[in-house]
Amino acid sequence: MNIVNILKAQAIELSLYPKVIDKLYSTYNHADTRYDMVTNNLQLNEIKDNNCYVSIQYQGVAYILFFCSLQIEEKNRKMNILISKKELKKTAGQNKMNEIKMFNVYIPFVSEEYYINGAILDGKMIKSNDSNKIGHSFLIHELYYQPFKNMDLNEKHQIIRKDFIPKFSGLKLDFKLSRIYNLTDIPELIFEKLQRTKNKAIGLMFLFRKTRSYYVYSNEADFDLVKRKLPLANIKSYENTTEEFKMERTNVTDVYNLYDIHDNSTIGFACIPNIATSHYYKDQFRKHTIIKVKCVKSNKFDKWIPIMDECYDHIINSI
Repeated sequence: MNIVNILKAQAIELSLYPKVIDKLYSTYNHADTRYDMVTNNLQLNEIKDNNCYVSIQYQGVAYILFFCSLQIEEKNRKMNILISKKELKKTAGQNKMNEIKMFNVYIPFVSEEYYINGAILDGKMIKSNDSNKIGHSFLIHELYYQPFKNMDLNEKHQIIRKDFIPKFSGLKLDFKLSRIYNLTDIPELIFEKLQRTKNKAIGLMFLFRKTRSYYVYSNEADFDLVKRKLPLANIKSYENTTEEFKMERTNVTDVYNLYDIHDNSTIGFACIPNIATSHYYKDQFRKHTIIKVKCVKSNKFDKWIPIMDECYDHIINSI
C-alpha cells in the first residue's frame, strides 16, 4: 500500500532520522510498544491474573503515529511522523537508519492541546471496507504518552475517540479505533463477532490495562478456516446441562466435532471458550483422534463446552 500517496505525506530527510529516533526513544520506553507471542501457560496465567483486554488482530502493516516537536534550523517545528514498526528495534542504538520508513503527515491539530506533543498512536494499516475512503484504514489499539502511562486502556480509548479521531476527518485515510473486550467475552468474540467481520482476522491481542508490552495469539490459517466453518447449530437436544460426548479432532485448531456417546449422531462443534482450554485439549489430542469428554451447555451460545478434567478416563478407540 502506498501510504505516501494516500496521505500526501512528505518523506522525511534521512539526515533528520537520528533526531526523530532519539526523540522517539527518549520520549517513551519503546519496549512497552512491543509484543510477544503466546507460547506457554505462564503467559496465559499472566493474562488471566492481570485481567487483560482482548482485541482482534487483523492482517495489515504495523505503524506508529508520533506527534513531536523537533528543533530544525533553530526553529521549533511540530511534526506528525508516521513510522513503520517493522524496522524499529528494541533500543535506539540497534536501529539502521537506511532501513526505517518514516513520513511527515499534515493533521489539523490545535497546537495548544496539552497531550499532543510526545504522544504515540499504535495501530495497523488495513484494507478499508468504506467505499467512501481511498481503500485503507489506520486501526488504532493503543495511545502511548508518559502522563497516561498508568491510565486504564479503556480510558485512553475514550480520549482517542473524543480528541484524536475527529481531527483526522479531513484526511483520505480512514482512522478507526480497535474495539477491546474482556476475557469473559472471548467465546462471543470468536463464535459471533469473528464470523461477521469483513476484515481478515489473524489472531487475538491481549492488551494490559496499563501500558506495557502485550501478548498476541496468532494463527492466520486457522482463524480463516474457523471463520468459515464454525457457525453450525446443534442437531440433537438434551435435557441435562452436563453431558458426556465423544469428541473428535479436526484439521483446524480448536475445532472439534461432538458425537452422541450412545448412537454416534452428530451434535455439532465443541465450544472452546479460552486459551487454557485450547492448550489443554491440544495436549489431549497429541496421541488420539477421538476422546470422551464431559461438557456443560452454554445457553448464551447454544453450544457445549468441554470440561478440563485430569481425573476423567476419557480415551476411547473409535466412534
